[in-house]
Amino acid sequence: TYDAGVLTSYREMADYFEIVVKACGDPKIAANWVTGNLLGTLNKLELDIAASPISAEDLASLISRIKDNTISSKIAKTIFESMIDSDQSVDAIIDQQGLKQVTDAGEIERLVIQVMEENQSQVDQFKTGKEQVLGYLVGQAMKISRGKANPEQVGQLLRQKIKQALIAALYVIVLGATPWRCISSSSWVARSGCRPFAQALIAALYAITLGSIPSRFISSS
Repeated sequence: TYDAGVLTSYREMADYFEIVVKACGDPKIAANWVTGNLLGTLNKLELDIAASPISAEDLASLISRIKDNTISSKIAKTIFESMIDSDQSVDAIIDQQGLKQVTDAGEIERLVIQVMEENQSQVDQFKTGKEQVLGYLVGQAMKISRGKANPEQVGQLLRQKIKQALIAALYVIVLGATPWRCISSSSWVARSGCRPFAQALIAALYAITLGSIPSRFISSS
C-alpha cells in the first residue's frame, strides 16, 4: 500500500515509525499521523525525518492521549501545531491551553439540551427519520464546546434524548396527557391510573425506538 511504501522508503523513516508504534501501540493511527500530518509539515518546512521538530516519542504521546480520550482528534491537530514550535510535552500543552476533552456526563447532557433547544428544526427532521442531521447536531455541540466535547458521547445522548421526546409525543397522542419525567434511561414516572393496554403500547413503542423496554413504571400520585 501507499502508506507502507512511504513508511519503509528509507531507514530513518522506518525507525521513526517503529518508535511511534511501540510507544502508542496502534500501527494504523501511527501510520495516518506520520504519513499525513507529520510528512505534510516536514514538506512545508523542507526538512527530512531526521530533523523533525516533533520527536517520535512526542508523536506517540499525542496519539496515546487521543486513544485514552484525554483529547479529541480535532484538538489533537491543534496540539500538533503547537508542538512544532514548542519544547513542552504533550501533557503540558494540554494543561496549559485547557484542551482536555469534556467527558463528564452532566456537562455533556447540558450541552445536548442546549443544542436541541437551539436547533429545533433539525431535531424535528431527525424525528421524521432523517438520520443524517445527527451529524449536524453533533457538529453544533462541538462548535459550542470548542472541539472539547466527546463526539461519541454527544451523538449517543442526542439520539437517546430525541427519541425519548418522540415517545413522549406518541404517548400524548395515544393518551392525551404528558406521561412522565425521565429519571434515567431505564426508569420512568408514569401517569397515575394509566390503562394497562396503553402502558403496554407505550412500552412497545419505546422498545422499537430505543431498543429496550423500560425497567418499570413508577406510578405518581
